[in-house]
Amino acid sequence: MEKRMLLAIVLSFLVLVIWSYLFSPQPPPQTELKQAPVQEKEVGGSAKDKEEKDKNGKERVNAYIETGIELPQKEIFVDTPLYAMVLETNGPSIKEFKLKEYYTTIDKREVVDIVKAMGGNMPHFVWKVLWNKSTKFDVYTDKDTIKLEKGSNHETLNLEYKNESNDNVIHTFTFYPNSYKIDVTTKIIPNESAGNIEPKLYLNINGDEVKSKSYDSHSGFALYMNKTLTEVEFDEKKPTFEVSGSVQYVALESTYFVSSLILNEQLPAHVRLMKEKGTILKGEADLTVFKEDLKKGEVTYSVYLGPKDLSHLKVAGSNMDELVNFGWTNFIAKPLLYGMKFCNDYVKNYGVSIIILTIFVKIIFWPLSNKSYKSMKEMQKIQPLLLKIREKYKNDKEQMNRELMQLYRTYKINPMSGCLPIIVQIPVFFALYRVLSASIELRHAPFIWWIKDLSAPDRLFEFSFSIPLMDPPYGIPILTLLMGATMFIQQKMSPPPGDPTQAKVMLLLPIIFTFMFINFPSGLVLYWLVNNILSIGQQYYIQKKM
Repeated sequence: MEKRMLLAIVLSFLVLVIWSYLFSPQPPPQTELKQAPVQEKEVGGSAKDKEEKDKNGKERVNAYIETGIELPQKEIFVDTPLYAMVLETNGPSIKEFKLKEYYTTIDKREVVDIVKAMGGNMPHFVWKVLWNKSTKFDVYTDKDTIKLEKGSNHETLNLEYKNESNDNVIHTFTFYPNSYKIDVTTKIIPNESAGNIEPKLYLNINGDEVKSKSYDSHSGFALYMNKTLTEVEFDEKKPTFEVSGSVQYVALESTYFVSSLILNEQLPAHVRLMKEKGTILKGEADLTVFKEDLKKGEVTYSVYLGPKDLSHLKVAGSNMDELVNFGWTNFIAKPLLYGMKFCNDYVKNYGVSIIILTIFVKIIFWPLSNKSYKSMKEMQKIQPLLLKIREKYKNDKEQMNRELMQLYRTYKINPMSGCLPIIVQIPVFFALYRVLSASIELRHAPFIWWIKDLSAPDRLFEFSFSIPLMDPPYGIPILTLLMGATMFIQQKMSPPPGDPTQAKVMLLLPIIFTFMFINFPSGLVLYWLVNNILSIGQQYYIQKKM
């Protein structure tokens, strides 16, 4: 019994290392994702740089996106059942994108604006066209407002940019009432006498680095290419990443929300992602709109601004649901999340859904737990014999181990059988931790009474003073204290270790776990509490039966 806990811990770490190696996402080949040199200037360069390019006969950015060019600035308002959007014609760019079903705080005073949440004061999505001549464009639009109701058909918006030479750039946006995805078609129609020019389309995502709510949840840029999701990490030595090829999408994500440019692998793209000094993030996708036939210079793509909700991401298609990424626990976490969502469709309470999910997981592990409790009971029966052997051979470890093994064989007891359920349930626990701490379904989801947000720590009352080891807000962690109490009851019901020192350490475990869980999401604490209660009942049943 003395070695069981140590052995369980060692084996647990081995399981974590092996599974992490087998199931963690593999990085793309170095030929596709490479480090680029640090760039101090803005994407696209300064006005002086662009003038120099003109002198050398190279491409120049269209005047309608150049700084200082006066254009009829217009705001177009789009209202759907899911979001309210403000599209600026200067660019165009997305100025505002408010999600009607999500709020910044649980008091529901203000809805989430993705542009504000991710981009700060910067334009979030910006469309740019690279042209090989300097010209001034005027802008025309067929609508000033678009309003979609539930069940209505999709609606389109045309933005046309035209210069005095009759060169045209047309952006057509298609909005849907039941999706956060917006389809876009960009068409470039140069004047027939324009000569041999090759315009390009640049799509920019700008943002500000947002701190992840969960320590193991990614925030920042991610790209999907060659059926692989790559979560890009920056540091001082690697502030820029570039990748060329058939990129399916580029995303700027936080724990709960995402802005994504979906290219659908239609055209070879050059994607450049960078982190500037401080926390500013800039992403740019460069698409060559036409190669041979200038009259067919058209490309279709999409943008998605919304929650990292599996149902909406699946509607968006293009493997967008891969952004709900739980790392090496994905193969366990995704079914658990689907199971929790399925339960919530009926009970309409994610706290109750967590309880049902806990019972279901407990039923699956019931045979293993039974075997463990029976083994612990058998170990308790031979405890006096174990103590005698340890006392008799305390100065001869080898002989002690031989006698102990002989004792186990005589009574047909496997000392490891009590550890097996613990080891098997460790990946399930980690998967549940990822699901319950980073799923948008639990964001601001209430349970009962004082638990108004299952993604946040539980606090009864709110104190004005700070409490050591507790993250704000400060209050009484009722669920966590109950969880610690149930762990203590479990310890008392289990056979005591032969070593008195180890017995005292085991009794300290409930206290250690209580402090460890004090800042965990209340949804995870609820799972652990219910699991403890079910384990106590099972343990009591086994003891009575034996």
